[in-house]
Amino acid sequence: MNLGLRILLVEDEALIAMMLGDWIAELGHVVGGPHHHAASAVAYLDTENTIDAALLDVQLADGDSFPVADELVRRNLPFAFMTGLSGENIRRRYSDALVLTKPCDFESVRATIGALLDSRTAVTSS
Repeated sequence: MNLGLRILLVEDEALIAMMLGDWIAELGHVVGGPHHHAASAVAYLDTENTIDAALLDVQLADGDSFPVADELVRRNLPFAFMTGLSGENIRRRYSDALVLTKPCDFESVRATIGALLDSRTAVTSS
């Protein structure tokens, strides 16, 4: 796995965002965020061109993260949703997206980021 890549983090729960940010850094990556609102994350994507992958909490305090996912799809960037709810709340158009079940642990985050970065490598090398 390539290290030092930028992972966009969209999570509205401060303690969870801090924990995930620490884990992402422990894995050798740079955290883009955390962003607590979809609008903030989309605005960040408009100014930041070095995002390699993203972790998106589905349910945010002000709505959902689907606008961020739409922008990531448009940019052909891999992402995973994080949710404590059933996967049914993820729209059909994201059926190929990875889903990380909350509460998550370090190993599941590591594996998910590895899978995202592997999928990114497969897309860029084809």
